[in-house]
Amino acid sequence: MEIKNDFFKNKSLKIEVPPFNIQSDEELENLKDKISIYQFQSKEDAALKSFKGTEILDDSDKILISKWIHPHKIIKFNLLFSTTKDTDNAATFHYYCDGISPTIIIVKEENSYKMKFGGYSTHTWLAPSGSAVQSRASGSFLFNLTKKEKYELNDQLDKYAIYKHYSYGPIFGYTSSDADLFLYNGSTSYCNKKSYNSGNTNIIGQSGKTSFSYKVYEVYQVIFE
Repeated sequence: MEIKNDFFKNKSLKIEVPPFNIQSDEELENLKDKISIYQFQSKEDAALKSFKGTEILDDSDKILISKWIHPHKIIKFNLLFSTTKDTDNAATFHYYCDGISPTIIIVKEENSYKMKFGGYSTHTWLAPSGSAVQSRASGSFLFNLTKKEKYELNDQLDKYAIYKHYSYGPIFGYTSSDADLFLYNGSTSYCNKKSYNSGNTNIIGQSGKTSFSYKVYEVYQVIFE
């Protein structure tokens, strides 16, 4: 048997396993359960260890985000940009994040709504030739960590999944001069219900277009092992 896992820094550990025969369906199910437990522990461990530098997430947030992205695959996260460590403007965001995908954006709002929320994009934030474009990004989603809710992209509105504009930060669901999540700077960001399935409200549980002022937002590269 050969096990490859982050515990061994991507090295291989060979373990001699004595021969055994599975005699019944019950024994087979027990073996599957043991393998599932090992995979689950490895996935949690990768999430807990790789969200380095976060000023937003607690351990339960890290594990939940990893599960939302994929319930079984082991995922690591690499911090690309943080508004408390880097210059908080669109140019700096694009400097560190353009050309990298997938990414996850996490926002902490402590003024009016006191919530943690954000979005996952399967596509790069780099706009062709510096232009402003809407982009398809199947598999993208929004979420509210405080409410522990995930909001899938409406399949019929996939072409509005993300919006790339060099003058702004990350934008999700932009259409008709509005967006599900629009990050520009701490005082001019907003959200509204547009292209993602957040029920009858926007992702922070309010009706209509809602402005907010974030304390910090972070962008991570998502790495599948």
